[in-house]
Amino acid sequence: MFCKTSDPRGFSTDLANNIFGPVDFFRKEGPVDAMSYVEYVTSKAGMNALTKAFAMRLGPYITVNAICPGYMKTEMVAHNDPETERVLLHEIALKRFGTPEEVARSAVFLASDEANFMVETFS
Repeated sequence: MFCKTSDPRGFSTDLANNIFGPVDFFRKEGPVDAMSYVEYVTSKAGMNALTKAFAMRLGPYITVNAICPGYMKTEMVAHNDPETERVLLHEIALKRFGTPEEVARSAVFLASDEANFMVETFS
């Protein structure tokens, strides 16, 4: 979840930042391990609902969005066997893993003035 203040009076974002930090990331896809799937999707749905609730509660002076990257090309997936990678890539619309740099650009955009009208966005 990402909270940014645009209140010229300096409205505090301390509540949101103390709960989540300035930026937290959540994944769109569930994990491959089906044993943790129920817990994962339940918590994911809760975070999405919380993002929407904060957006409604803190607007119009604070924008609230979530960054929900899919599978990322990181050390976590670097050692996957080719079959696991094939299965994962099949589930991704773009047929490739994202990169940490792409996620960082989303965070920079949401922190910028260019995103002042974006709320409840899951990118």
